[in-house]
This record gives sequence, structure tokens and C-alpha cells, in this order.
Amino acid sequence: MKTYKARFQETIVMAVLMVFFLMLGMVGMAFAEDFALGDIPLDKEAYEKYIKKLPPDRLDAAHPSSYDARNAGIVTPAKNQGSCGSCWAFASAGALESHLLKKYSAGPYNLSEQQLLRCNTYGYSCSGGSSDASRYWESTGPITETCYPYTATGGSCSYSCTEMVYRVTGWHTVTASEWYFKDSCYNEGPSYWRYQVYSDFSDGVGGGFWNTAAPGAVYVNTSGINRGGHAVLLIGWDDTKGAYLCKNSWGQTGGPNGDGTFWIAYSGHANNLWFGMSNFDIAGGSSPCPTCSGGAVVLNGDTFPSGETCPCTGTTISLINVTVPNNATANFTASTSITVGSGTTFENGSNATLTSPNNTFLPGSHIENGAVLNVGQ
Repeated sequence: MKTYKARFQETIVMAVLMVFFLMLGMVGMAFAEDFALGDIPLDKEAYEKYIKKLPPDRLDAAHPSSYDARNAGIVTPAKNQGSCGSCWAFASAGALESHLLKKYSAGPYNLSEQQLLRCNTYGYSCSGGSSDASRYWESTGPITETCYPYTATGGSCSYSCTEMVYRVTGWHTVTASEWYFKDSCYNEGPSYWRYQVYSDFSDGVGGGFWNTAAPGAVYVNTSGINRGGHAVLLIGWDDTKGAYLCKNSWGQTGGPNGDGTFWIAYSGHANNLWFGMSNFDIAGGSSPCPTCSGGAVVLNGDTFPSGETCPCTGTTISLINVTVPNNATANFTASTSITVGSGTTFENGSNATLTSPNNTFLPGSHIENGAVLNVGQ
């Protein structure tokens, strides 16, 4: 096992090589035929400082054996970063696009990576950036691609359109393990996920897994040269495959699946690929309450809007993978029964009332510490 010192030395060597290629005018892309990389990993101290601590009851959660956030309608199409090492900007913008759909049903938007590329205050550029880039949107609103189109070039920040009201809050890193990656993607939304690209994944001249693998194939690193860090969007997983599903930024129809996505194994790689993830919450918008009235009501994958009070009435009510988040109020009333199913979470700071002759909580449902839940007939 590599020590942190060895990892640090490896990171220094990678940085020196990036500077070398920059001097040659070849940043992030050894050959014109291939796409750029660009993720600069956070150092160990910074990554560990910002790891989000989960409440104990959430740590007991079981995740589904497979999940694809596209089925929930919260993933936008893959894009093309071209020859600029701006994967960090595409992963950040893709995460925000997904979070807006998940929390506010807002969009789908095509947000401007150019805004992040040219206007960030961290010095990130076509030479690379890190997963904290999305913190730029803590104090500045995102804008659309139409307003500030992507040119795959750096330069001065200049746009005149009105920024959106949304802001990033609660940015954090995620414990680097399979369970935590899944939990973050599932509960908080698809987000920035990084790994080391070896030449057996993409060799720079049109070869490697990305260019030659069959649809549905799973990438397992077996050999090759470490070409550098890359950032993508983690959008799902499949335990049968033993793999994560990721959205890349190397073209909307690229990759083995023909849609800009690829599968990468949880483990079993010849080299340490240094998986890492960050995620965040968002604020500033208002969500519509889920459609929740009539006879037999089934909510699946819905998130109640923070800061709103939402009624839900029916003969029977079934809640599956439903989230009642912090500062949200949900009032469920059923004449026959309410069933709180697997994946449903009442988060810390939420308030919910369940009124029905029969209220059932199934295994896999979660009531976090600090949630207020009133159950009665």
C-alpha cells in the first residue's frame, strides 16, 4: 500500500509534468485526437477537513443494488470539454444542473462552464482545477451556456447577463469508500467524482477502454501510464456489475455506451486510481410540492421543498425513496393507510405529520435525529 508521502510525491511529479506540457502548448492532451483531463486532487489534509459527517441513523441505511439517476430525470446530457483541461468545470456544472432538477425541479439547464473557467477566484484554468470549484457559486449565481458560451480557452471574465438566484451551500468532500459514494449520489444528488486516468482507459491517440470497449463493459485498470487526474459526474451504480456509472465530458455520443457515460469497477484495479468525491446543497429557489392527492397515492423519488409546507391526501399513501429535507413540512393524511417505504428519509430539521388508521414504517426508512414526526389516527 502506498503511503501518503508516496502519494504526495506522485502528485508533485504529476504537477511538474502538467507544467511541462503547458510550456509545450499541450496541456491536458498529449495528442489532438484525444480529450483533455484536468483534475488536480485536493491534498489529503484539505480532503479530510471537509468530509461530511453523517448522522448515525443514516449510516445504517441500505442502498438499492442498482441506481441510475437518469431514471429520476435529474441528469443532463454529456458535454464536450475539448482540448481544455476543464473537466473540473464540467463536473461542477453538471452537478449543479442535477441538483437544481432534484431539489427544485428547475431546468433542465445548460449552465455555463465558461463562467467557472474564466471567473473562478482559485486560479483554475485549462491547466486544471479541483473539486472545490463549485464554491464559486456560494456568492455568485450561475448563468446559462447561451449567455456565456464555452470556447475551451481561458482569459478574462466578461459577461453581461443576469445571474440566477441559486447558490451553492454546504460544500463538502465524501469519505472515499463505495458505501459513502453511493449514499452521497443517492441522497444528495449526482456530483463531482475524480480518478486517475491510465493509458489503458484512454491512451491519447484514440485507443483504450473509452474508445474501444463494448456497450455495458466495465473498466478495470490492468496496466498503462498514469496520464493524470480526471473529473466526471457520478450518476449511479450496479452491484451486479460491481461498478459505478459516470457521465464524462468527452462528447455527448462518446464512450463505450454511446451516450457519454461509462462504467468503472468499484475495486480490483492494478493501480490505485485515487477515487474521490465532493458534493453540496443548494439554496435560493422554491420547489413545487409533489403532486399528492386522490385515491391511491404513490410517491417515488420525490423531494419535498425546503421552506414550504406541503399537504398530501389520499385513500392510501405509499412513500418510496421520498425525502423530507431540513426546513420542509409535509402533512400526510390518508383514510385507510400510510406506508413509509425503503429509502424514505425524514431529515434532521424536517417536520412531518402522518394521519391515518394504519401507519407502517418498512425497513430501510429513516428518521434522522432532529426530525419532528407526528404520527396519529
